[in-house]
Amino acid sequence: MLKTLFSKIVVIFIAILIVSTSITGAMLYIFLGNFASEEKKICSVILQTA
Repeated sequence: MLKTLFSKIVVIFIAILIVSTSITGAMLYIFLGNFASEEKKICSVILQTA
């Protein structure tokens, strides 16, 4: 499968896409989890003072 230069480039490109997608997904999961928990804290404080 990896006999030609083109096939090697394609495999490397697909590997980079997979790695970058997984890193982006992990970062979004962490950031959005923290964001959601902060929003819950803010909403609970607002509801308690109202």
